[in-house]
Amino acid sequence: MVNAIQAAYNQAETVEAYVQKPLAQILDDIVGVLQRFIVLPGYDKEKIPHGFIALALWVAHTHTFQFVDTTPYLQVWSATMRAGKTTVLEFLNELVAHGWLFSDVTLAALTRKIDRDSPTMLYDEGDAANKELSQALGGIFNAGYKRGSPRTIVTGPTHEPTDLNVYCPKAFAGIGSASLRETLRDRAIPIELRRRKPSERVERNRVRRRALACGPIKAQLEGWAASKGLGEVLSIEVPDIPEELDDRQQDVWEPLLAIADAAGGDWPQLARKAAIVINANRELTISYAETLLRDIRVVFMTKTQEKAMFTVTLLSHLNSIEGSPWGSIMWGNSMNATSLAKRLRDFNIHPKDVRIGEANFKGYQYEDFREVFERNLPAWEEPVTRVTRVTRVTPEAKQSDAPPAHVTDVTAKEGKEARQSGVLMLMDWEAVQEEKTHVE
Repeated sequence: MVNAIQAAYNQAETVEAYVQKPLAQILDDIVGVLQRFIVLPGYDKEKIPHGFIALALWVAHTHTFQFVDTTPYLQVWSATMRAGKTTVLEFLNELVAHGWLFSDVTLAALTRKIDRDSPTMLYDEGDAANKELSQALGGIFNAGYKRGSPRTIVTGPTHEPTDLNVYCPKAFAGIGSASLRETLRDRAIPIELRRRKPSERVERNRVRRRALACGPIKAQLEGWAASKGLGEVLSIEVPDIPEELDDRQQDVWEPLLAIADAAGGDWPQLARKAAIVINANRELTISYAETLLRDIRVVFMTKTQEKAMFTVTLLSHLNSIEGSPWGSIMWGNSMNATSLAKRLRDFNIHPKDVRIGEANFKGYQYEDFREVFERNLPAWEEPVTRVTRVTRVTPEAKQSDAPPAHVTDVTAKEGKEARQSGVLMLMDWEAVQEEKTHVE
């Protein structure tokens, strides 16, 4: 059986390798094959879910990663089991360069395998690794994101230090968006999977079908990767990167956008849209420090709008914010003044004497946070309170029998100012009409 599959695979490669396709067509073929066997959730009901665009570009990247300085990781995750994570890795294993699919490995075997073969690593069920191994592997994976960051070990009876190369493409599959440690998620493109609905039909995943479907495409990718001058194009050309991406995500997507530009056609536009949408929908885990800064800014900007605040007042607001950890962060107890001061110390922010009215207590001033907010948080956006049916009624409109048009979606501030300037609500107009009827 295995020999028959390998023969079919080789035959498919031989037939297709004679005519080299354009890169855009190869990428289209990758998307087409994946869509036959895999269902990905879509965003905004797009024709092709952006996850397929990212997968196709990442597959091509594995054949050319040696030309660039960073290799974006891939995080294939789902909220539940049996959503197709292993299926995705099995198809990637057929398409990528030097695929290595595994679910269990020792630290020594991993480092030496990468150093010797520079494979495309496809780590299935990585979330099941024990804590000690996971921490050790995490160090290798962090280093392997960028060229020139080796892992140093000692070998031989004299314990000579030896540098091992750990730079290679890596994909991880696990349950939950947090199955990958934060530092790796920051370097990865997330591909979310969900269980198929009964109405979502795909072909069954079988070894022979995968080989026949993916063999010709892989041969085309190898032919493209060997084309003359490709290394110079991918290593020198700097693609235009959407400003919607933060600095880390720009680094992650740059190699893939360069491939999309090399492909031409619709791919430059498809790739950039995919980058923006996937990044916008990814679950970002921010540190406690960033969460604290975010919540303190919310308190200053929306709760009090004061330039200074007593510590006890700030803590009262922080500990009552729904969804934030401060109400139970100290072994089930709420954060206190000492804990708050310790958390802000790293930002060089310290409590000081604050006078508000006749009261004088320890507290914090907004000015001490201003630069810290600018450096660590996105720009502040004024929250909008929806006001239903704000109606502008002029004195002339009071005499009309037709109700005035109403204005929706204005801020609470606009609504307040409108009322103060003589703008009436619909109920005012109705009262006028009732009075007119009574007089008549």
